[in-house]
Amino acid sequence: MNVLHPIRASLRQHGRYPYWPITKAPPFRWPQGEGLAVYVALNLEAYGFGEGMLDELVPESPAPDVLNYSWLDYGNRVGAWRILELCQSLELPLTVLLVTTRLWPELKMPPSGYFKRQGFASVECDEAPVKYVIDYLGDDRLVFSTDFPHGDSKFPKAVESFLTLPIAEESKRKILWDNCAAYYGLST
Repeated sequence: MNVLHPIRASLRQHGRYPYWPITKAPPFRWPQGEGLAVYVALNLEAYGFGEGMLDELVPESPAPDVLNYSWLDYGNRVGAWRILELCQSLELPLTVLLVTTRLWPELKMPPSGYFKRQGFASVECDEAPVKYVIDYLGDDRLVFSTDFPHGDSKFPKAVESFLTLPIAEESKRKILWDNCAAYYGLST
């Protein structure tokens, strides 16, 4: 077999969507032409060598488990910083999920500072504790979400239910519209 011209065989497909390589994938659109919304969360966790909840890439590696530890070490020393720089250069909102700043003294702000600067969190229609989040972080970085089409979704009454939450009307307006518009760079 010539590796430059591999043999193409017809493989059984699942039928849920057509195959295409990522380099030729069409832009994703929901029905009625709506775009896809995503958010980026950078999760930083720290464990001592050989401790913590680690995925074993190669089970039963003898100590020191260099393979499994090295990918975690790279992520905290290099990878996380490159992702942070990339998101800043692209002006991409980023949520940082951080265990503690004590382990990353290079961070110039507490996690809440990064969140207030460039992070967003979603609020579902029945999450009454959001009032405590608003008290602590404010309401400028919260957006509305619903779990539709999951079976436990509050759809089609999600917005109606959200409007009953014990928060200020101004916060409701920000969470339902203003913050979403800000996230996408739309004027309100």
